[in-house]
Amino acid sequence: MQKLDKNRRSFVGNPLTLLGIVIGGGLLVRFYYFPYEIPITLDGFRYLLYAIDISVLGHFPTNYTFPNNGWPLVLSFFFSIFRFENYMDYNTLTRVLSIVFSVITAVPTYFLCRKYFSQTFATIGSLLFVLTPRVVQNSLGGLADPLFIFLTTTSVTLFLAEKKKTYISFFVLALSALVRYESLLLIIPFTVLFVIRRRSESRIVLKCLTVLAIFIITLTPLAYLRTEATGQDGLLSHVLGGAKVTVTDGSILNQENVKFSLQSGLFSLAKYLGITAIPVLFIL
Repeated sequence: MQKLDKNRRSFVGNPLTLLGIVIGGGLLVRFYYFPYEIPITLDGFRYLLYAIDISVLGHFPTNYTFPNNGWPLVLSFFFSIFRFENYMDYNTLTRVLSIVFSVITAVPTYFLCRKYFSQTFATIGSLLFVLTPRVVQNSLGGLADPLFIFLTTTSVTLFLAEKKKTYISFFVLALSALVRYESLLLIIPFTVLFVIRRRSESRIVLKCLTVLAIFIITLTPLAYLRTEATGQDGLLSHVLGGAKVTVTDGSILNQENVKFSLQSGLFSLAKYLGITAIPVLFIL
């Protein structure tokens, strides 16, 4: 009996078992609300069509531009394997892939929480993320967000793990920038924190240049293909373009007819962060 009880506790306390339960619960909730007969709309529809174009042409379309090519590239890989006659089948496959990336984010989330909390609280943390209503809803839209969140969370987890894994985190961060170019800005805090954490080590400058090289080399091939196809790299071109819109056309975002307002930006950031956190704050 003691041996049986010990095995039971070992099974229940196994991180793989706990993560399996969390992931299984996330899948059950998502497939319960899965809109099988409803096509993907809005931004998800654009990603879907762009992925279909890539799978058919074998390269980026040249007659129109589209930022954030990482997610359509992943979709096009699966579209080239699974050739469907029905358009809705492509919608279903897109949603399934989005769901998979959404629920497996529980793995890096668990290990990220585990670095600071006990196993129980780390499991609760990953469960809260997987079952957050907005995360569930977002995973059904065929958007790039689930893959983006998975990659950014993984990069942060690797960055805070063993020092050898820090180099891998910059590679994963670059992949997230290919999914959404906004992640390109994260190289600034990542580099600053890398220097702070390694400041007492020798050859810190060389190590810093190494991680930056990993980041840039990962981005370069796809940026080159984008430039060849559309004349824009899809990274710096869009980051700088967004900054230009903020400075020149920011007045459309507020009623004060001001091109750029730091006070308005900080207020909106705090407001929307609070709104998105309401479900979790209410539970806790």
